Amino acid sequence: MRKRSTIFLVTAAITSLSACITYNTPDYQSSADTLLHLQQLNVAPVAVAAISRPSGVKDDLQCQTQGRVKAPGGYANYVDAALRTELAKAKLLDNNAAIQLTGSLQKMTFNSWNNSWQMALELSSSNGQKLKTETTYRGEALSLEEETSCHLVAQSMSVAVQQLLQQALTSDDFTTLLQPIP
Repeated sequence: MRKRSTIFLVTAAITSLSACITYNTPDYQSSADTLLHLQQLNVAPVAVAAISRPSGVKDDLQCQTQGRVKAPGGYANYVDAALRTELAKAKLLDNNAAIQLTGSLQKMTFNSWNNSWQMALELSSSNGQKLKTETTYRGEALSLEEETSCHLVAQSMSVAVQQLLQQALTSDDFTTLLQPIP
């Protein structure tokens, strides 16, 4: 009986310690392709309001039994900073611009077993136009070991956000968000 309770306590301790593990996402790296595309647009700079998230979208997610995948300031803040980075590098960001973009991170989930992210972002312009982008990113590396799979999915978030923003910012509809109010 004593041996069983000792095994139970050790198992409970290991489980509770592993649940405290945090897998942090890497810093965002802008896309050269997106930058090149944005630099070729003939549009005025825009202002960007903070990206929000509906209450159903979490700021970090549980990764099996191994802990949580977190981004600095939460997922919406990460996407917000990434969007600002892309626009700033293309010299299309101006806090005093006539046109202002707002955004809502509509979906942010992952499957660590598949090293995949599912994301949806809606951008709205003060000119009345909207653009919704959805993407599924699948990383190349996979693992069936829980800790490794959690680490891999956390590391792939930056590239997944890069793919989401590339789809949005290089879309033909993106320029309609930047047009002056008629």
